[in-house]
Amino acid sequence: HRRQTKVQNERRPDALLDVDCLDQIRQMISSGVDPQKVIDEFAASYQGFPDLCILVQKWLGVAGIKQQIIDELITSYIRGKIFSVFDPEKLNLEEKSPPEWLLVMCTNSSWRGVILQLAEEKPSPITDYAIQAIAREGKLEELRSYPTAVTRNVSLFLDVLAASLVHLWRIQPGKEAPRRASPGVGSAKKGPEDEEAALTQSIMSLCSKTDWGYLLTQLILRRVAGTVPACREVATRLSQSIEIHAHAQHQAQVRRLSVLLSDAASHPEVASCLSAMFIKGTTNPADTRTLHDLYLSDD
Repeated sequence: HRRQTKVQNERRPDALLDVDCLDQIRQMISSGVDPQKVIDEFAASYQGFPDLCILVQKWLGVAGIKQQIIDELITSYIRGKIFSVFDPEKLNLEEKSPPEWLLVMCTNSSWRGVILQLAEEKPSPITDYAIQAIAREGKLEELRSYPTAVTRNVSLFLDVLAASLVHLWRIQPGKEAPRRASPGVGSAKKGPEDEEAALTQSIMSLCSKTDWGYLLTQLILRRVAGTVPACREVATRLSQSIEIHAHAQHQAQVRRLSVLLSDAASHPEVASCLSAMFIKGTTNPADTRTLHDLYLSDD
């Protein structure tokens, strides 16, 4: 049955172009399939979709369509195809090194977008490796808009957060403008206020994705506000914005975390009463009485 299944798999269109084609051929021959039958099956499956794609591209050019539009059409189709057939289980990083084509894709802005979207929607070891490769290339600004992918790794989260905070600081009035890559085709140059609003929004989304991310960010911002006077206003404003954003999405969790961030954390009994109230979403006589007694006590 396994032998029959393998033969049927090689009848898929363009199975000859699979990355692991040679491995499949060896496995089929080793399992007893006649070598001539293997070759025949692979040859019969070839439809030449890549060649057809190139041919269509040439036809569109002959029809007078601009090359930029042609490239966008083809890229859009390929992106959709990748999302529909992507199967992370077919690439096992524990058994083999990451494929060279993945590293090449990480160096191209268009394909980086595909990888980042896959990491956001279909996280896997292969996309995790790609994210790390993109981070090593210094593309931290691009990663910020993909919170699910970034928050799978604490170290990566901290790197992206640090780069985002530095960027936010630099675009404040009177500060040095951040160094940025040239805008892509069709992108409009944003004004300082628009850029700050967009940057703040992406930071809020990133830091509100997980409890630990929210807590860690608030601790960092409070530390900055208390020790770096020049950044106090920006850090405080951002901290408040993140709290409001997170509270709208995760009300109960943010209330509990607020207790940890407040001075109540240094008073275990107070923190316990407040946490119980926040979890239940209501007060109760026992906790209210305890808080009243603690308030009146000399401690």
